[in-house]
Amino acid sequence: MLKTELSRFEQRLSREMPGPFADIAEQTVASMWSAFRAATKWMRRAGEERPLTSLLLAFEAGLVAGWYGGRHAKH
Repeated sequence: MLKTELSRFEQRLSREMPGPFADIAEQTVASMWSAFRAATKWMRRAGEERPLTSLLLAFEAGLVAGWYGGRHAKH
């Protein structure tokens, strides 16, 4: 599902953007996708090796996101 959305996004970019910008955008999407996959793989491995530490880090990340999001949310 995610692959089809990514390919649809790449096709849309190639149709709507001029040549040099399309190449830059494709490289950016590819590098972001690669970084996301590497981070996911690292988190999965860390979760298997140290589940309690991963749980505490996830809890801390949730607290930070909630604090930051709640503080800067539009009312």
